[in-house]
Parts: sequence; C-alpha cells; structure tokens
Amino acid sequence: MFGVLLMSGPDECRRSEFDPLEISQTMLSSEGLGPSWGVEVRSASLGRVTIALRTVNEMTNGFGMVHGGVIFALADSAFAYAANSENELSVGQSATIEYIRPARIGEVLIATAEMIADHGRSAVYRISVTNEEGEAVAVAQARSRRLGKPTLPMERPE
Repeated sequence: MFGVLLMSGPDECRRSEFDPLEISQTMLSSEGLGPSWGVEVRSASLGRVTIALRTVNEMTNGFGMVHGGVIFALADSAFAYAANSENELSVGQSATIEYIRPARIGEVLIATAEMIADHGRSAVYRISVTNEEGEAVAVAQARSRRLGKPTLPMERPE
C-alpha cells in the first residue's frame, strides 16, 4: 500500500490502492493540454510531483519568449497532480505566480509542486519552475480543496 488517504469525513480514512505516480500519469493522460504539449511526469510521491515540458515555437509571446500562460499552466498541472497524489479528488481554490526570468524556446521547463501546509479539507502547495540548469523561472503558490471522494478511478462525464 502507498499510504493513508485522509477523507473529509470525521476520522474517516482508507488506504489508497493507487500510487502517486499512477495517479499523476492517469490524470495527465486524461486531459487535453498536457499530452498535446508533451508534458511528462518525472516523479511523484505523496504531496510532491515533478513534471517537465520542452518548449516549442508555438508557446511564444509577442517578444519571442515562452508565454507566461504556458509557465503558469505547467505550474498548475504540477500542483493538480500533487494535490491529488493521495487519491482524494482535489481542485484548485487559488493560485499566484511570480515570474523570475524569461524562459526561452527549446528549454526544458521543470515544475515541482510540494505540499507545505495541510488543514482540514484545504492544503497549500509551493511550486517551483526551473530550467534544466536549475535556474529559477517562476515560483507559485496554490491552495486546493478536497472534495471527499477518490481521484481514481476517474469518472468521465457521459
């Protein structure tokens, strides 16, 4: 087993039959954006996920740099996977980002999200985005809300 999953009910918990890497990879394969951009999950553990993306020309802003929305989307995806790593369906409540340096086309961007606070149905995550040389591109912070049901198996709308 891969750890205890805290549910939102009083003192209710169950053991997850899914490991964090499987959860992250399933979430990635079930969305449209990540696979179309070539996002890959590099590592996942409870409350922590690292993903990567090679930037391409279609991701530029008007100045020829990687668009801030691409960087934010990468950070948000890492956050989503980390927030769901315990197999309790979690959604984002808020997020902020600080851009530190521009990202260039062709760079591989690496986003690592890690839980830094956990209280009741909410948790807070710090997300760092770097290039492969370890240079900081952006830092973000996001808050999640647990919905009290499992992330996997995923329910697809009909």
